[in-house]
Amino acid sequence: MIPNVRRRDDYLKRDCPEWLKGRFYRTGALDWFVKSNKTELEKHGAIIKLGREWFVVPEKFESAAAEIFGVRDQVCGGAA
Repeated sequence: MIPNVRRRDDYLKRDCPEWLKGRFYRTGALDWFVKSNKTELEKHGAIIKLGREWFVVPEKFESAAAEIFGVRDQVCGGAA
């Protein structure tokens, strides 16, 4: 089953939490983050490739990004 996914620009507009919007002030910043951390994000199920494009899985992306940035306890309450 394919999870609920968003294109990266739609994720920024609709689902991105405020603390991440400050880091991803434009789609290019999010694109760079995904490209630079693709393996880790994929491992967490935070991104999925459909066709030739990578999509964000909103339910998992925030906690994966928080872990990569080293702020998981502050923004996600330390939840796994």
